Amino acid sequence: MKILETDELQYRLEVLLADSESVEIAVAYIGQGPPLTALLDYANRTPKSLRVIAGVNGFVTDAKALSEIRAAAQLHIFGDTSDPKFHPKMFLFYMGSRTICWIGSANLTRSAFGLNTELICEVTDLGEAAEIFERWWSQESTEPSETWIKQYSDLSKTLNPSPIRKHLEGPAGPSYTWSRYVKKLKAISQERIDGILQLVDEGRTALSWDWREITAEQRAILLGFDPYSDLGNLRQAKTAKDIFSEDKTYRAARLEVHSALKSLAPTPSDPTDKNFDKSLERAFVALTKIKGIKKSVASRLLAITRPDVCVSLNKKSIEYFSKQKGMTRKDLSEPEGYSELCQWIRTQDWWSTPFPKTREEQRIWSARAALQDVLSYEEWVQQSS
Repeated sequence: MKILETDELQYRLEVLLADSESVEIAVAYIGQGPPLTALLDYANRTPKSLRVIAGVNGFVTDAKALSEIRAAAQLHIFGDTSDPKFHPKMFLFYMGSRTICWIGSANLTRSAFGLNTELICEVTDLGEAAEIFERWWSQESTEPSETWIKQYSDLSKTLNPSPIRKHLEGPAGPSYTWSRYVKKLKAISQERIDGILQLVDEGRTALSWDWREITAEQRAILLGFDPYSDLGNLRQAKTAKDIFSEDKTYRAARLEVHSALKSLAPTPSDPTDKNFDKSLERAFVALTKIKGIKKSVASRLLAITRPDVCVSLNKKSIEYFSKQKGMTRKDLSEPEGYSELCQWIRTQDWWSTPFPKTREEQRIWSARAALQDVLSYEEWVQQSS
């Protein structure tokens, strides 16, 4: 027997899927996220190998997830959208003569595999769990049609959602400890975390560059060209692209940008220094006074050079921050509003944590404000789905 905690689940799931000839899952709730993605990848690699029984009580299970599973595998639903609930969490991995069974608290959701505090007991099934699943599948659950899923989706948008469906207090909210903040980021997208960390690792050196001559690599970092496209890319910002080109005509403008960013270079007392917020506001003003440096460009440059305290205001993130902070998008884009937003972020529990001990968390900590972009990305994906 093995006991798995939350931070072990995703990796272990992928290991077991790689070794399984077939898989059966019965859970109360299914949502978008890394565990579902891994499962769909498995189903596409191994046709007719996956059977899933999903609960639909309270419209918590994601309609798009149901449709995706139905298209890639075999799907049944248990019961209907009202009580009593179908509430087990059972995963069966068939590996030749051996079957591994998971029983525990985790549903097939992003939160269960990365944010919540969950436990899974991993054991070798001697046939009892498989028999229970087969009974549920053949006698007590039904295959939904695509029409039924469409009706379910429409109803889920109009009826009051179950309390389980509601978000915990906002991702930037004071209830988030450092540990939960890190788990939340990882549950959304490790790939985006890695992309932002790669970007800011390079961007932190920007203050020491020779801004009279910008290299192609430095230009890609500043403007968000591949592979540095996180925190918003500036491909459409024509004048900004000119400023960071090899054209010597824009040398003076580049030096102005450098000067504004350099005014926020870290000091031993910063960023809790009472003068920091005014310095940030002045830097934002100085940047946006330069022809071609729009407010979105300015915030990206600030987030790259000071990812510990600054955020990027792009098309996805500004809507997110507007909801979190309760400010209009227009106010957030003003120097005073942007400074107020960054100051508010520094009041959060997760931001105020001491310097972590592990190398991985130290990198996240050093870019903890800029990584808010990962959370805005999650909200954008949910709205788009």
